[in-house]
This record gives sequence, structure tokens and C-alpha cells, in this order.
Amino acid sequence: MQSASKYTSVSIPTKTYLRKFIHYKFGDAFFASGPHHIQKYLSNLLEKKVYNYHFTALNTQYNDKLVIFISVSTFHKLGFDIKQENVIEFNNYIEELFDEELYRFCQDYLKYHSVAQKAITDFASHYNIVLTARQKKSLLRESRIEDARNSFASKLGLIIEEDISAECLRKMEYRARKRREKRENNFSQPVPQVSKSTLALIF
Repeated sequence: MQSASKYTSVSIPTKTYLRKFIHYKFGDAFFASGPHHIQKYLSNLLEKKVYNYHFTALNTQYNDKLVIFISVSTFHKLGFDIKQENVIEFNNYIEELFDEELYRFCQDYLKYHSVAQKAITDFASHYNIVLTARQKKSLLRESRIEDARNSFASKLGLIIEEDISAECLRKMEYRARKRREKRENNFSQPVPQVSKSTLALIF
């Protein structure tokens, strides 16, 4: 296991919900080098400089900081400087991953609750169990996408309306869902037919 005390560190501006997302995936310490695609992406943004970059211009855009630990070998090989535009690029990359994970979680959440509700009704029907109105409301209430988003936030330790707004979560899930639908629609487009005369011209 890596020890943060043996590493140098650099802090880059970010948003609280993105910092918590990174810590959820990597634990309390986030290392620049490693096999994960997030770590590889970050390594590509590092530059070899001899000074710390100041991010005062980004303070209004980002409300938190992510501490990144960098080994001595990585420091000498890649450096530890991250330009302002690379900070924005990294945050945008993490935010897109956040969107996608939120979308997948919501889909799994809704599917799981749909299966669970069917199992309850089937069990009750099989054993002639009559559920009271209160039981139906508690056990069989329709699972909402809002419940899924709130559950995702809870999993990451996010405080709604403090770390991230409910409206922001709604927009992010919607954005990821629309991206996924667009990709699936593009993938399902029929392959255009090529005429024999066109093939003859090619070959």
C-alpha cells in the first residue's frame, strides 16, 4: 500500500462533489501514478516545472481543492505543474465520469426496485397475503428517479444543497442519459448499401 508521507503533493481547484467522487473511488489519498484510467489521464496533464502553479483565477469557478500525491520518480519524469487550462480539462473529464456513473447507478437502482416490487407482489399473491394500504404504500410505491439520485449522493457522502444541488444532479443524470441514447441511436443506424458499380470504382 502506498504511503502519502513518501510523496510530494500538489493541490488543484475542483468542486466538492468531484473531490468526494475521487475519494470514493480511491480513498483518502489520490495518487497521480497508477493503473486506473483517471490516474493515467492526470499523468498526461502534468508538466515538468520547478514551481507551483497559482490558480487564483479559478477560485470563482471551483469551490474546493483536490490534493494529488506524486512520487519522487513521477516528479522527476513528468513534473508536478498543471496549467490552468489542464485543471479545467481534468475537472471536465471527472465530471463526465461522474455523470456516467450517476446514470448507471440510477438505471440499476430502478431496475432492482422494479424486480423487488414484482417479487413482493408475486409472493403475496402465491400465499394469498392481502397487503394493507399502508404496506402497499411502503413496499410497492413507485421507485422514482429522484430516489435513485439521492441514493447515489448518499453513497458518495454528498450533502444535497451543500455539496451539490438536487437540480444539478437532475441535469447531470439527464445529460448522461441523452448522451447514451444518442450513442445507441447512432450505433443502431443501418449500414448504407454500396452498389456494385461503386465497388467496381473502388477496387
